Amino acid sequence: MRFWRRCGSMDAHNRCPRSTSCANTKFSNGEERHASSFIILLLNSCCLTASGILHNILWYTERVISYIDLLGFENYIQGHTSQDSRQLVKVFVDALKASPGDAVLDRRTTWFSDTIVTSIPLVMSDGSPQLHGVLFHELHALALAQADIFDQRQMFVRGAVTIGRVAHEDDAIFGPAFLKAYHLEQETCFPRIEVDRELLERYFRTRELVAAHHSRHSVDFRYVKPLIRKDTNKARYIDYLGSIETEFDDPVYYPVFVQKHRDAIVARLRDNDARIQAKFLWLAAYHNSVVVKKPTLAGGAYGNLRVPI
Repeated sequence: MRFWRRCGSMDAHNRCPRSTSCANTKFSNGEERHASSFIILLLNSCCLTASGILHNILWYTERVISYIDLLGFENYIQGHTSQDSRQLVKVFVDALKASPGDAVLDRRTTWFSDTIVTSIPLVMSDGSPQLHGVLFHELHALALAQADIFDQRQMFVRGAVTIGRVAHEDDAIFGPAFLKAYHLEQETCFPRIEVDRELLERYFRTRELVAAHHSRHSVDFRYVKPLIRKDTNKARYIDYLGSIETEFDDPVYYPVFVQKHRDAIVARLRDNDARIQAKFLWLAAYHNSVVVKKPTLAGGAYGNLRVPI
């Protein structure tokens, strides 16, 4: 892993309608993935038995929840072993865990095939509020995980992060917020993690998502703002490419990472599938918008790292 986790970072701290073929992705066995089948699969351990006895009682809690899809996973598993595929998913999952302070936030993560669902409670199990800034932490962790899985495996992701009621244990996840995160991810055509408007509205309306030691939202938002970008249709998404510049062990590696990012986009743009081209044309525009704001990347010491479109 090339990223370093700043110990003080926690404390200092175009959506478009998707076609049916885009919305119903395939597992390796050819079965279409729908929210209902995923929920049923994950609820096996907490359903009523024939005698009417509950195995477990799971209560809804308020959580920030992220629903992530690994793009190209179906093609990946065709040419790799099951262990390779498992390790690929773990790159993203382990990057979330490695984010500073994550161990004390009671994060829960469930993954199934190419889908990763992760959540953080607003209130700890003992009833005490979170002391860390949950919004900053989750956006920062997701940005690092996006960058890490691309850097290690050249894989892009699509997803959404929202807030609401959900029951999330090791072997089960369900609730209104889970469904909302699922639908937001399904509506997101492009390789990005969208930030739900409701999550941001709640961030500014209450202190639940603000670090306890920040007396004002404006102080906390100084650290949140660089992690978010706004598209032309006002959709917000995580700016992983722009925000990770200072996150490397060696600062010289950032231009290398950006060049890898550019080359991967150029390769995907050669695909004959118009839907794939549309996704990566958007990603090329995002890439270029980051590069032009950094003089050393746009014709500076490292040459022009923009995607030629």
